[in-house]
Parts: sequence; structure tokens; C-alpha cells
Amino acid sequence: MGDIALEASPGVGGAPAGPPVRFFVTGFGTFPGVPANPTEVLVNALGEKGHAAQRLEECSVLRVSAKVVRDHVAGLKARVLSTYGASASPAPPQNGEKALVVVVHFGVDVCATSFKIESRAFNEAHFRLPDVDGFQPQHAPIDEEEVGNNEEKGRGEEEGPEAFGGKAKDLAACLRTDLPCDRVVAGLRAKGHNVVVSLDAGRYVCNYTYYWSLRALQEAREAREGCRVFSVFVHVPSFHAIGAEDQTRFVADLFDQLAEGARAVACPAAKA
Repeated sequence: MGDIALEASPGVGGAPAGPPVRFFVTGFGTFPGVPANPTEVLVNALGEKGHAAQRLEECSVLRVSAKVVRDHVAGLKARVLSTYGASASPAPPQNGEKALVVVVHFGVDVCATSFKIESRAFNEAHFRLPDVDGFQPQHAPIDEEEVGNNEEKGRGEEEGPEAFGGKAKDLAACLRTDLPCDRVVAGLRAKGHNVVVSLDAGRYVCNYTYYWSLRALQEAREAREGCRVFSVFVHVPSFHAIGAEDQTRFVADLFDQLAEGARAVACPAAKA
């Protein structure tokens, strides 16, 4: 498999196109029915390449476990805050620009024939198979604090009448990424990739991960003015559907498009 190059996107005259974007990345190991997970290969390849360190803060391959996911997301929030939070003292962004952090979670969809940029996560865990720890919730809320309390909180990410009242509707409550998924997909398609925006990440560990990530990193973002934190989940197909070389190229192009999308949202005055 080829190198995954994460070069800084140049601007005019080779200067950085806006503030730097730092990435925290996760993938998954094997689980029942998936003896070889392509995200493990892709994420490990990122971590092994020194040139990726230009904007890659962290790469982790997680066990397919709800508990591991919760612990990792909690730790990730703490690390983001310690590096970019109000109590931290990183080098100040130049020209008043925000520090931009993008958390990218990769998961495999063995039935897919294209890449999927997941736009939202639902507050429902309904595992068709147990995770690697034997945990198998059925139509259960991921975040118990949200149950029966959505209307009182009135949070902007939980949209539409389905987000309010009753257990079934609580399970339909969703959190959405702030990244411009349509823009990201358009850029990737222009590079020749077979990729779509998805509205449903399933109800297994992938959706579970995404929901906790969006919830925790929203809190991290709110804790730090001058820093913008984004989260996105990306489903990749098996290497049988799209080969390793093409998936490697997709990952490199994905990081470029995510960086541009983050800058477009955080720094709208700088958009072309």
C-alpha cells in the first residue's frame, strides 16, 4: 500500500491557505464478521509516516467496544482541551485566526461500494451483533441524560419534531457535524472518488462513537474561545469493493477537503 501523504494545503504563492488544521484520527480493529478491518490498515499507515506529522496530532486504532469508545472520547476531549483549551498556552494563532481541530473517525461498512461521509449520529444503540466485550444494547439511548429532556434543553443539534418527547422520539434525536459535508463530497468527487453524503451511520458501534464524539467535542469547543473543534465519521468499504491503493489516495484527499471545509466554516470571511 502506498504512503498516505498529508501535506499542508498551499495557498497563494505556497503560503498556508488559512489557519492550520490539526487532526485526531481513529479507526477500528476486527470484530465478528470482519476479520480484517481496512480502517486499521489505513490509520496505522497514517501513524507510521513521518511527513503526516505536519498536521496529524494523534492516530488510534480502537477495539470495537462501547466502553473503549466512551473512554477514548473522554480522553480525547481532555487532550484537545489540554492542548487548545482556555487553560493551555499554545502558540497563539497568527492574525487572530482560530485554532482548528478536526476529529476524524473511520469505520468499515462491509456492504458499501462507495465511501460515505456521515452527516449525523442518532441517540440510539441497537447492536445487531455484540461488541467485542459482549455488550449488545437493543433500542437503548446512547446518552441517558437526553431521554425525556430534549425539549427542556432545546439544543440546536437536535432538530425537528422527532427530537422531542417519548422514548421512541428520544432515540430519534440526532447530533450533526458542523463540517460542510456536501462541499467535502463535491471536492472528493472532483478528485475521482466514489463518495456520498450519508444521513444514517447505522446503530452499531460506529454511530455510538459518532454520537459520543459530537457530544463531547461540542463541549470542548464551547470551553475554548478562539478554537473550533469539528468531528466527522467516515465509512469506508472493504478492500474487495475499493482496493487499498485507491482507499489510501482517498484518505489523503479527504484530509485536504476536510481542512478546507473547516476553514470555510470557521473563517467565512476568508472563503473564496
